[in-house]
Amino acid sequence: MLLRALNEKLIERKVESRYVALLVMLWHPHSGKLTMANAGALPPMICRQGEILKFRAEGVPLGLLESRDYEEIVFQTQPGDTIVLYSDGVPDQLNRRGEDYTRSRLGKVVRASCHLRAQAMTQKIFQDIDKFSAGADAFDDQTLLVIKVK
Repeated sequence: MLLRALNEKLIERKVESRYVALLVMLWHPHSGKLTMANAGALPPMICRQGEILKFRAEGVPLGLLESRDYEEIVFQTQPGDTIVLYSDGVPDQLNRRGEDYTRSRLGKVVRASCHLRAQAMTQKIFQDIDKFSAGADAFDDQTLLVIKVK
C-alpha cells in the first residue's frame, strides 16, 4: 500500500522521464519474517547454507505508470541466512573489455563467502569487483549492504 501511495504522488508531479527505483523491506525480528515490496530495484540475494534462494520480488519503478499495485513478498528467514542488497552499479561494473560484472558473478562470490561475517563478505565482494574491473573506472555508484540473520 505504501508503494502505491508513493507512486500516485510521483504521477501527480508529472515530471517527464523521472522515476524512482525502490525496494522496501520490513523486518519482523520476533518471527524472522521479512516483508518486501519492489519498485524496479534489484532484488536482494539471500544465501542459505551456501545456496542462493530463488524468489520473485519485482515491480515497476515508482512514477512510471498510474494505478499500480505492488505485490508484497513475505520471506521466512532462518538463523545463518545472509541477505545481500546491492545497487545496479555492482553487476553493471565494466572491465577493460567492456564486459559486465553480472549478477551471476556476484552470486558466485556470495555463495562462496556467505559463511563469513558481514564485513568480511563485503570486502570479498569488493575485492572481486576490483579484480574483475582491472582498473576500469566505475561509472555508477556501488552500494552494498550485507545483513546476517542471527
